[in-house]
Amino acid sequence: MSEPRLEEASVQEAFGAPAEFLGRGSFGDTWCIDGRAEKILCGDPVDDERFGREVEAIGRLDHPRVVKLHEIRTVRIAGTDYRSMSFEYVAGGDAANALDQGRVVPIDEAEALLAGLLDAVEAMHSVRVLHRDIKPANVILRAGSWTDPVLCDLGLARLADISSITRYPAQVGTVPYMAPEQLAGRRATKGGDLWSVGVVVRQAIAGRHPFFEPGDLISPARFDAGPAALPAGLDQSVRSVLDDLTSVQRHQRGTARSNLRRLAREG
Repeated sequence: MSEPRLEEASVQEAFGAPAEFLGRGSFGDTWCIDGRAEKILCGDPVDDERFGREVEAIGRLDHPRVVKLHEIRTVRIAGTDYRSMSFEYVAGGDAANALDQGRVVPIDEAEALLAGLLDAVEAMHSVRVLHRDIKPANVILRAGSWTDPVLCDLGLARLADISSITRYPAQVGTVPYMAPEQLAGRRATKGGDLWSVGVVVRQAIAGRHPFFEPGDLISPARFDAGPAALPAGLDQSVRSVLDDLTSVQRHQRGTARSNLRRLAREG
């Protein structure tokens, strides 16, 4: 785990409660304090427009598959004021940690993981919010279960019905989980979120990234050979949906809703 930017003792003094460091992102560090996840914006500078965009995005959502924002406050830590976003704390650890420990999804739990993430993405897309950074570290496994995923960290979310402050061409997200069109610098779309879901679930099943080995040069050309094969015994409906989600043809990925319907119909 990466190290926090702020001293644990200073954080505990500021909040008046024990603090457990959970993780470090580009814009802030997250701590578990008083049963909540506190995202303290102590990293890269966050302008008011970007901050307001994140708050608006999260405020639109009230869904069990997406962490809930409780409140926003300013807190003074070691003489400096920081904005802090107080979220629902979901215990269980994230998918990245599970994979680092060698835990992969049992074949009979793969459909529940896939459906859970599609459900989260459908909830976001239904209120015109794109996540843009779906990756194992942003998938919390409630109570450590692959069958109960929760999406977190909307720091790169872009509201689909307002002008984005991102300037294109640009790469926004975490490179190994970005769709081919995003790697090429084109605008993020709902299809990019669906691609990321497909990559995350394939990695969780196989225990390896479906397109890249550690140290590989990441470029759209790597997608030409298609993803690594899925293990035998996987339900055909899950296999079919995952193949479409990781298609380089964006239109082939469908929508979160259409893929959920396929799983229900074909499963």
